[in-house]
Amino acid sequence: MAEHDWERRIDLPALDESTLRDAIRAHVDAPVERITPMAGGKVNAHVRAELGDGRAVVLRIHLRDPMAAGKERALLALFAGRMPLPTVLGHGTCELEGLPHGYLVLDWLAGATLDRQAEAMSEPALGRAGVTTGRAMATVHAEARASLGFLDPQLRVPRPMGGLREVWAGYLGELMAKPTVAAHLGPERIAALRSLVRAEAGRLDALEGDYAIQHGDCKPTNVRVTVDGEVTGLLDWEFAWSGPRLFDWGQMLRWPLPAAFEAGLVEGYEAAGGGRPLDGEGRRTAALLDLMNLLAFLDLPPDAARARVVRDSLALLDTTLGTSA
Repeated sequence: MAEHDWERRIDLPALDESTLRDAIRAHVDAPVERITPMAGGKVNAHVRAELGDGRAVVLRIHLRDPMAAGKERALLALFAGRMPLPTVLGHGTCELEGLPHGYLVLDWLAGATLDRQAEAMSEPALGRAGVTTGRAMATVHAEARASLGFLDPQLRVPRPMGGLREVWAGYLGELMAKPTVAAHLGPERIAALRSLVRAEAGRLDALEGDYAIQHGDCKPTNVRVTVDGEVTGLLDWEFAWSGPRLFDWGQMLRWPLPAAFEAGLVEGYEAAGGGRPLDGEGRRTAALLDLMNLLAFLDLPPDAARARVVRDSLALLDTTLGTSA
């Protein structure tokens, strides 16, 4: 579960403290005592603000996608009360380096992300956290959608992508053709990937047309949990979309999970009506779907600026290809 050590994908702009304070103060009724930039997140900007009444809040500024704040706010409202989530205290737009960015003000959640907390947790605590997370995933996946595609701020799919097999194979092909991605992959991996696509695309046919909301970044770095196993929130919904349910499972299983957490995850998902996703070929199909993410991570210049992202993405890719050392 090494992604907390990855480099940022989008460089942080200059964070003007007066702008940050104004954004927070517009939505809380207490003075802002101290603002501290947060290290988490590889795309957006996050700061923790300590308030004069003893509370703390998080300002989450969307740097990549101006539509993301509205979509994320709609998702948090849809699932409020149905799973552990941060509460939206306010939203708006602020300007950084001359560009407007949507933001959310969220309440501060106890604990730490699972990737950082797991070593300090007992097996029973990991199991409890897994059950809660599995139930949350099943709740998200119960929100069916008719089409494959990105969600708008009303959680609709305005531009369906088409069939799953064609979208998956086409997107992987598009990425492999990019000079940045191809430089990291090399000709042998590209040949192995093209062979895998031809051999295994048929696995996706069973998922065709059976789509639901996907968290889109469903992994331990976005599960906030206390040391005793209480999940306090599923974080960072910016990448949510409508797709096959095994997509989120591919992300969650990308790295080996503590056995007790994984067992609880499956138990909670099934108990909440999500079915048995990892029966039969489910685990392999989930890994194939996650190739879309792994190749996208490689769309970086061929330099050392994000060396850990490239190194780990290639290692994960080799595992799926069956060529890891």
